Amino acid sequence: MFLSSFKPIRILKGKSDAGTKGFSFRTILVVFQFVTSIVLIICVGVVSQQLDFMRTKSLGFVEEHVVVLPSSPAMVRNLDAFKSRLLENPDILGVSAAKRVPSGRLLD
Repeated sequence: MFLSSFKPIRILKGKSDAGTKGFSFRTILVVFQFVTSIVLIICVGVVSQQLDFMRTKSLGFVEEHVVVLPSSPAMVRNLDAFKSRLLENPDILGVSAAKRVPSGRLLD
């Protein structure tokens, strides 16, 4: 409604009814749009750096050397015996149990 009250011919000739008091509505909108775009550009940079960090961060183990086995009720009941039996092998460095793996896939 505010913008529709202007007479287009007077605006195009550079004559406006608005005085020089304070900022015009148009200036405020342009500044708001500029500030919003700068904030969004900064947010894109931060998110990009975070994604790059997650892709390149060392997990502390070699993913190809990890074996994930689906669980069964029998394995859960005899978990300690199963772990000790696996650790008897000198090539196995560690054994652990979890309901979820870091990838988020559920183990039953």
